[in-house]
Amino acid sequence: MALGAGVATLAVMLFLSANYLSGTHHKAWDLSRNNQFTLSNQTRKLLKSSLLKDRNNPVHLIAVVRKSSTHHVRLLAMLDEYQRLAGGKLTVEFVDPIRDADAALEIADQYETTFVEDVVIINAIPPLPPAPENGAEAAEHAEKIKALRKSHIQYVTVEDMLERDPHLAARGYFETIPHLVKGTVVATGIPLGLTQPPGKTTRAGAGIGCDNDFVFGELLGLSPAELLAHRESGAIETP
Repeated sequence: MALGAGVATLAVMLFLSANYLSGTHHKAWDLSRNNQFTLSNQTRKLLKSSLLKDRNNPVHLIAVVRKSSTHHVRLLAMLDEYQRLAGGKLTVEFVDPIRDADAALEIADQYETTFVEDVVIINAIPPLPPAPENGAEAAEHAEKIKALRKSHIQYVTVEDMLERDPHLAARGYFETIPHLVKGTVVATGIPLGLTQPPGKTTRAGAGIGCDNDFVFGELLGLSPAELLAHRESGAIETP
């Protein structure tokens, strides 16, 4: 692998698109609109190419992602499929920085970084020679190792990989929806390609009590006067 170029290419190619893979016997079924969760041909070719096949040691991906993240399941499925297609030339490790705090701290120390958001570390460092004992040679060796680490380790945030993916944006996957506090937010769309009617998210999560009028008035039949009386007594919360 050429110094610097290989891992940069890997970082770009691996995350051309987000994927949602399911089914049995390793067959991926894509029910999304415009096949937006299908593994791209470029990614498949990369995972089976000489870029990985000719390596002496596998590329190691470390996904430091909270299990509570909305992206965890999708990312897990995607990286597992990458690992399968790479035929042993790519390994995947998942770490929850909340539940596996000790492991996350150990990784942070090893890679001299901190985790403030969900991130995937791509480690494509080739096998390293043993450090020489001579003082001058040892210093030179340390500089070479430092250069190798800089050129063969990439950090890709999950937000950049999944939420800002131009591939998905071009397919109309993201939606801008109203939010009670932020005004509008960009969110992932409904993955299934429904035609009648097409799937659409109408709003972000509702605030406490926002649906009280509909539930108590239209569904349960309370009159406006009854609603007002219950609000004044504290039985129904005012949004």
